[in-house]
Amino acid sequence: MPLSTKSVVISGYYGFDNLGDEAILEQLCHELREIDPGIKICVLSQNPESTSKKYDVESISRWSVTAIYNALSACDLFISGGGGLFQDSSSIKSVVYYAFLFFLARLKRVPIFVYAQGIGPLRSSISHFLTKASMSLAACICVRDKKSQLILKRWNLDSYLTADPVWALSTNVDSKDNCDTNRGAVADPDKKLKIGLSLRQCDVLDESWLETISSQLKKSLPPKCILVPLVLQESLDKPVLDILIKSLDNFEIEQINLKPDDLPSLWLSSISKLDMMVAMRLHAAIMALKSGVATLALAYDPKVATVAKDFAQPYIEMKNPDSKKIFESKLLELLENTKELEQKAKKTASDKEKDARQNKELLAKFLK
Repeated sequence: MPLSTKSVVISGYYGFDNLGDEAILEQLCHELREIDPGIKICVLSQNPESTSKKYDVESISRWSVTAIYNALSACDLFISGGGGLFQDSSSIKSVVYYAFLFFLARLKRVPIFVYAQGIGPLRSSISHFLTKASMSLAACICVRDKKSQLILKRWNLDSYLTADPVWALSTNVDSKDNCDTNRGAVADPDKKLKIGLSLRQCDVLDESWLETISSQLKKSLPPKCILVPLVLQESLDKPVLDILIKSLDNFEIEQINLKPDDLPSLWLSSISKLDMMVAMRLHAAIMALKSGVATLALAYDPKVATVAKDFAQPYIEMKNPDSKKIFESKLLELLENTKELEQKAKKTASDKEKDARQNKELLAKFLK
């Protein structure tokens, strides 16, 4: 078989040890190699050395304009990777950066493929203008949710509604964690339940919220259970999880033997062995629900609530002034209806995986 001459450049929030974005990249690289085993992949990264080693790709600094320009000069397709890249939740910097890459790709006359993105929130008029201008340059746009597609429709831009690529990610058989492969509630009624905890620093998760979570876990969880803290991005997750775990010193704690920079498919394998999940992070919820793990979603962001609604799982809108008052009832719903919630998750996950596989089908059309 002749070697491939195809080459792609991928941009996204890579090299920051954010498990969700890294999971998207792992799946994207897998899909590209299924389409074309010899394809050359170049990833823009905050940590090129780590990215190159982890995914067996070429990687360059996301801040080197010269290197990016040269890479675009030699590629067949520029892929704007999944996740929420065009948003100004904290600042406009993200929008400006990714818009610049779109304009640079257009300057080099490289086709642009938008891969399963979520668009927004776009609070400022500048963010709105730059995002619309960027998307108008794309040869193909895939979005992961209906809200993003509606935004594009208002701009008279066509798009494909697919799904987050992580729904199609496969578990890694080389998982290094200590978790038993059988869920306690299913295999042995006397086995301790393993409950995953995913928190992340943000404005809404204040001291009062941490106290509420701690007190309700103490009140409602069975005495024989194991809590598994999930540090999916060390800088944002570990500080708040450490505070929570310290307050739950009467429970058995099990640390997963993985680091945030390990392959996301290893994390998926570990999360799939939990009995239930309490999750703030979107991709903690996605990995759990993909595996049929009943999940209570702490929705600090609308995208987390959307996933919980799609899967008919209990969720709490954390920004709602009365949200702390319903934490206990939602936690009890998770504990008392685990089997039913698992079945709902499995059924919907199958549909989501089919939607996510459209990303690869559309990519293949651009790499013939």
